[in-house]
Amino acid sequence: MKLSQKSLLALEVVSRVLVVAFLSVFLLRAWTELRWIAREGGAGAIFTSRGLTVLLLAAAETITVVLVVSARFARETRRSPYAISITVAATFYFLLVEVSRGAPLLPLPATAPLQIAGISTQILAKIWLGRSFGLLPAHRGLVTTGPYRAVRHPIYLGYLLNHVGYLLGNYTHQNLCVYAGLYALQVLRILEEEKLLRQDPEYLEYTKKVRYRLIPFLF
Repeated sequence: MKLSQKSLLALEVVSRVLVVAFLSVFLLRAWTELRWIAREGGAGAIFTSRGLTVLLLAAAETITVVLVVSARFARETRRSPYAISITVAATFYFLLVEVSRGAPLLPLPATAPLQIAGISTQILAKIWLGRSFGLLPAHRGLVTTGPYRAVRHPIYLGYLLNHVGYLLGNYTHQNLCVYAGLYALQVLRILEEEKLLRQDPEYLEYTKKVRYRLIPFLF
């Protein structure tokens, strides 16, 4: 279903305002946790296992919001209740992520590189995508070069690496459930996005060259 220009503009503006507002809540929680860690162990404690995982996660979510706010408006978008529900749940999941009381399953030298690799992947993919990045499944222009020659959705791959690193360095049962639910939704989100993109013959050709959506040799 296509939106009128006026409705599309309103939807885009509202979604961006909500993302900024809710991210502010998450960042306040992360900042409070980092201050507690510094108070208990000194400023250097922020760069120990749990502190650094929280810091890297907050940095990654902030980068995401900057790209969302600066994205160009879509030419076409999907506004079905199904598409909107998936997008909302997969966007605001971070409100359920615990940033305190986590237990490291692996040492920092193992988890931090995963998070850094994830953040680097999503930054590179977003820079390559430019202002074509957005929230709702939409056609904002096609990008098929750079990291998009490896998988069709490298931004989501970056999220995955970052979140796996965070979970391994700051484990709670709640975080495991949140991230398991998130990536079930992300798969649905990818499939919904590709329903729209596959209407473009150029994108169909692209899918023949780049077979995997998210994880090479798996999906």
